[in-house]
Amino acid sequence: MSRSLIGNRRIIAKVFVTVR
Repeated sequence: MSRSLIGNRRIIAKVFVTVR
C-alpha cells in the first residue's frame, strides 16, 4: 500500500506541474 501511495503522489505532482 505504501508503494501505491508514493507512486500516486508522484503522478499527481507531475500532473499538477503539467496542468499549471
